[in-house]
Amino acid sequence: MIDNATLRELLDTVRAADLDYLGWVNVGMALHDEGLPCSTWADWSAKDPARFHPGECERKWKTFGNGMEKVTIGTLYHMAEERGFTKETSIAYNWDDLITDDGDGWHHEKTWMTLPAPGEDYNPVRDVTDYLTALFDADDHVCYVTSAYADADGKYKPYGGTHSRTCGELLESIRRSPDLTDTFGTTQDGAGAWVCFNPMDGKGRGNANVTSYRYALVESDSQSIDAQFTLMQDLRLPIKMLVHSGGKSLHAIVSIDACDYKQYKERVDYLYTVCQKHGLNVDTQDKNPARLSRLPGFKRGENWQYIVAHDIGEPDFVAWRSYIENDAIEPLEKENLAEVMKNKPPLRPELIKGILRCGHKMILSAPSKAGKTFALIELAICIAEGIRWLGYECRQGKVLYLNMELDPASFFDRMDRMYKTLEIENRHMESIDIVNLRGRVEELGKLVPRIIRTMRSTEYAAVILDPIYKLGIGDENAADQVTKFCNSIDRIATATGASIIFTHHHSKGVQGQKASMDRASGSGVFARDPDAMLDMMEVNISDDIRDQVTAKYGENVTAWKLEMTLREFAQQKPKMLFFSYPEHIEDTGGLLDGARLQEEARALEYGREKGAIAVAAKKQTAVESLRSSLEGDMYFRGEYRTVNEYAADMKVSSMTIKRHLEQLGYGWDRGRVYKCTNAQTSI
Repeated sequence: MIDNATLRELLDTVRAADLDYLGWVNVGMALHDEGLPCSTWADWSAKDPARFHPGECERKWKTFGNGMEKVTIGTLYHMAEERGFTKETSIAYNWDDLITDDGDGWHHEKTWMTLPAPGEDYNPVRDVTDYLTALFDADDHVCYVTSAYADADGKYKPYGGTHSRTCGELLESIRRSPDLTDTFGTTQDGAGAWVCFNPMDGKGRGNANVTSYRYALVESDSQSIDAQFTLMQDLRLPIKMLVHSGGKSLHAIVSIDACDYKQYKERVDYLYTVCQKHGLNVDTQDKNPARLSRLPGFKRGENWQYIVAHDIGEPDFVAWRSYIENDAIEPLEKENLAEVMKNKPPLRPELIKGILRCGHKMILSAPSKAGKTFALIELAICIAEGIRWLGYECRQGKVLYLNMELDPASFFDRMDRMYKTLEIENRHMESIDIVNLRGRVEELGKLVPRIIRTMRSTEYAAVILDPIYKLGIGDENAADQVTKFCNSIDRIATATGASIIFTHHHSKGVQGQKASMDRASGSGVFARDPDAMLDMMEVNISDDIRDQVTAKYGENVTAWKLEMTLREFAQQKPKMLFFSYPEHIEDTGGLLDGARLQEEARALEYGREKGAIAVAAKKQTAVESLRSSLEGDMYFRGEYRTVNEYAADMKVSSMTIKRHLEQLGYGWDRGRVYKCTNAQTSI
């Protein structure tokens, strides 16, 4: 039975207001299974007055245990741990734990089952007899080993062995003498004894000597005994014999029943994959069918090798695989629309009016030098003080700001500058908590549980992560890695109810031709996962308004266009902003109406310059071509023609011909061209 203090802490962590209908029912079923009264569930449910209906808990309570799927207190532990619950007796995350992707797995950690001990009346002869009888036929050759040597670490390893005796012969020998050493020989002190769990041909102890591929060995020495015991049962492995090794592992002899070695390998690979996927860290060196396992009835040091259980789980491999692939898969939670609409859950309140709800996610993307951090610092202050941000109303609440880029002194200086620039009374400065992580940023999987615990004692309206590239996402172009990042962010929002706000940078290259949601660097998951996507692009301050803007906002002012892609709200019109260090200011006067994006203005100017250069080059080429034609004609003809003849032949005016003749040192008399000797021309 769970103690009252732990129960109270669990129910304080799992709030009724945060659950859907199925989650609410699961809490009730867990309390019912634990033997607690219905009033415990009703009192907890009443903390959500918006959804609580007197008498509903009592009516539902009467249906629990009547053939419904069983839900235990372990489910409540798991729900609490997802929300940051920590207790020495729980399986909560440690400070340095990595939150891993559950994949398609259905097993969740819970309180481990306690392994039964052999007891003072332990009967080793009975264990050996039961083991042999269960695994072998009377005429099967059994290979066993009682000889051992100590390796460099002092660990005993088996060598040699006997493989000539059948199971029937061994059982007869045990029947004649209950002293096991008479049958198996004397074991070395502290070493124990080993046995091949598959029948052999009596000629050796290798894979080639196996005569029937009945069983495989499953063991793990990297997890606690109780954890192994629980996982093996939860997986419903078709275990014929479960033996305590006398050390730190259990040896599960699992039914495989393969027709040949090829099928044996396929089935064992499947078995090991399922075990690993669902949390049982199997020793992969145990795959071969001639592997030795611990023989019960013998001591390993001071501990017995003994049978823990037999014939548990599914009856055979085929039935077990069917269970894993059909019945063991946790079904999706479903809600009936008609039932939900009877008590429709209210929408979450808006944190930034018309843009972001509480508990949702928002990303702000922009190129470098756009003042992203200043924008988020201003947002943090606006939420803490409950004032407008860029013209949008903010709901007042506490903010946790994770600064991962600036040194603390610089960050606090920016906070101070922003408060002074905004010229507001710092009525709620205590509503902003800062975590400075520059030089100490961890991989996000490890950081998430720490964030959740940091937030546990305080109800935050928002968590700001600045910037996310510091979180070691990996390849930001890889959709699977970005998806894991987004799922980790979801854990924080789900566990705390706070909005998650973060910044990201633009990809390289021209951005103006892209949709606003496609400008963020990396995988498109970045833009499609958040509930609100805000993007900033620099716009050109044209010459006709430059003096006016400078006079109002300063010499170093830049201008920006803010575009949004929203999931919960109608799309907003783009908003034009000035960034006058350190503040972003809404252009309420319409100075930037019709302004071009800065990259478009630059491209246009570049095009003009390039066009002028091209025209000049073309003109110069034509001049050079004409002069070359004139000189060529004079040289090849050996005589000079009239100006009009040259003009008609070259399809230009006579004035053009005269201008070029002057520059080449020629003159003309009554229209006929001649070479000047004094570099002077005749008119």
